[in-house]
Amino acid sequence: FDLLSKFDVVGTYNREQFFSEFIHLDITSRNEVDRVFLEQKHDVVIHTSNYASSRLAENNTEGFTKLNLEATAIVKDAANKNGIKVIFVSSFASLDPTDIYGELKVKSEEIIKSVKSGYFILRPSLILGLSPNTQNDRPFNRMFNCIGKVTVSEFDTSWRFQPTYIGHISNIISKVVESNRWNKTVHIFSPSVQTQFSTAS
Repeated sequence: FDLLSKFDVVGTYNREQFFSEFIHLDITSRNEVDRVFLEQKHDVVIHTSNYASSRLAENNTEGFTKLNLEATAIVKDAANKNGIKVIFVSSFASLDPTDIYGELKVKSEEIIKSVKSGYFILRPSLILGLSPNTQNDRPFNRMFNCIGKVTVSEFDTSWRFQPTYIGHISNIISKVVESNRWNKTVHIFSPSVQTQFSTAS
């Protein structure tokens, strides 16, 4: 939605259609990805579909790998077939992979680097910002759901991180597309170290 003011944007969904404008896409299906890429004829694809945490790999290693790695290869192949550039939202976890999530991000980045028309890899930290899904247990949603409530909420002060603001991601995507500068990897995070408490405050 940040990008709609400048670009013709099509959103996709797999399980939950938060907005009627979104079109269905199973990104793990080569046939579906080929069909959507051919029908939409866009210049750039922003690939964000991934399980967001290694916790989701527990008892689901096959499905986790299918979405977090194999789907990236499908996107790359379809992009190369149709002359489309790819912006891939990776993760800081690719810098020092300690679990399956980080390991698959490293492998996915290597796959994306073989997009012939051009690629851009974004490495955010913990992403904070409003999304259509306000019901899941993301840290931002926990903070957001406290606004205007009388109940007391507790936020950790020991875990220190440099969060990424979702609006910053869309700003960088705009700059990349407008300047036509590709084949780079960029880290996106706030300049100061935060705790969950300071961020919530």
